Amino acid sequence: MPAPQSLATTSDQLIGRKIGHYTIRKRIGQGGMGVVFEAVHDRIQQRVAIKVLHKEMSSDDKVVQRFFNEAQAISLAQHSSIVKIMDYGQLDDGTAYIMMEYLEGEPLLTRLERAQDEGKGLGLHMVVELSRQVAAALGVIHGKNIVHRELIQLANSSQ
Repeated sequence: MPAPQSLATTSDQLIGRKIGHYTIRKRIGQGGMGVVFEAVHDRIQQRVAIKVLHKEMSSDDKVVQRFFNEAQAISLAQHSSIVKIMDYGQLDDGTAYIMMEYLEGEPLLTRLERAQDEGKGLGLHMVVELSRQVAAALGVIHGKNIVHRELIQLANSSQ
């Protein structure tokens, strides 16, 4: 579901803005809580992803704290299937952000839809491999006593 026009316009105003030595280049994703941008380090050209909470959510201290707790928890759980957190904080206007490694690829849903459109599934080998990667990452997360909120919601919705 696309974000309301005001949120998209507001988020696009961040393009060209700097966070430390990183310049925001383009929007690469958007969800209910915020927007993800690609940014590039001015000197070493390192690409990062910056997740920025919607301004309205950044004004709620509880939401911001949960957002920052997420960054701290993820940074504890190091695994090849878990994104690396590099920084987090707030912009001058109070908007909260998390800076993380930039990953190339496509969303799993996009891959599933393409396979379906082509009249084939992912194949047993791919399903097993993806399941293995997810289970390994969840094992690391649970080993740090972190419970992923979406998994709780998924479990509750299936009952």
